[in-house]
Amino acid sequence: MNNPLFWAAKLCAAREYCSDDIRRKLIQKGIAPKEADELCRQLKEKGFLDDQRYARAYVADKYRFNHWGRVKIRFMLRSKRLPEELIDEALAGIDEEAYLEALGDFLIGRLKTLGDKATEEDAWKVARSAINRGYESALVAKVMEERVSKFLKEQED
Repeated sequence: MNNPLFWAAKLCAAREYCSDDIRRKLIQKGIAPKEADELCRQLKEKGFLDDQRYARAYVADKYRFNHWGRVKIRFMLRSKRLPEELIDEALAGIDEEAYLEALGDFLIGRLKTLGDKATEEDAWKVARSAINRGYESALVAKVMEERVSKFLKEQED
C-alpha cells in the first residue's frame, strides 16, 4: 500500500466508519498498530473519522432500517469499542414515543402474519422475537399488555 492515509481517507469518504473499524483494516493491510493509531488520529483531525457521528448514524440506521432495539444496538456499538458516553448520547436520539410505537407495530405486524388464529402463546413467541431484536423486556411486556392484548381481544370478537 503506497499511502495508507490516503487509502483510509478514501474508505471514510465512501461511508461512515468508527476508529476501531479503520484501525483493524489498517492492521490487516500490514500497518503496525502504533502507526494505525497515528493514522486514525490524523483522520480524526481532518474530519474523515468521527466516532460520535458514526454512533449517531449507526443508531439511526439500525433502528430505522433493521428495526433493532436499544439493547442490541448498544451491544454492537460496545463491540466496536466506542466510549459509553458516545453510545448513550447516540441512543438518546431515539424518540421514546416513536420507539414504543415501532415496538408495538413490530409485535402486531408479526401477529397479523398468523391470521385470525393468533393465540396468546403466539403473542409471547412474538414477544421473544422482539427481545431477540434488542428491545427491552420490560418495554415488551408493557406493550404486550397495552396493545397486543387489545389486538387479541379484537381478533376474538
